[in-house]
Amino acid sequence: MITLIILISIYYLAVGLRFYLPQIKKILSGRKEIRSNDAIYNDSDAMLNELEDVTRDLRYAVLERQSRPVNKEQLLELLQRRLAGYSGLSKPAFRVALNNYIMLHAKEICDVSVNEQELNARWDEVI
Repeated sequence: MITLIILISIYYLAVGLRFYLPQIKKILSGRKEIRSNDAIYNDSDAMLNELEDVTRDLRYAVLERQSRPVNKEQLLELLQRRLAGYSGLSKPAFRVALNNYIMLHAKEICDVSVNEQELNARWDEVI
């Protein structure tokens, strides 16, 4: 029985070293992984694509549907509910771009003026 346990331990140690040696070395050395420029660009592209999707969704699902007379509170509530699931609200650059888009298009389409403080207060409630 003891021989079997020793053999199984040696087997798993060999497999672990064979397949996970680079990760083990990294953990033991205490070095932090430096992200490549490609990874940074891929993250940026993904964020921009998400922002485009969100703004397109807001324009057609909220702003243009509410082009009839709507008050500020109703519009803010609709925007807040629509954006409750978007993770980008916790990213400052995403939030600034989204706020600017909403402030411009809410005025153009719905004739409702909203400011950045009002929008940020709504986003802080949903994240």
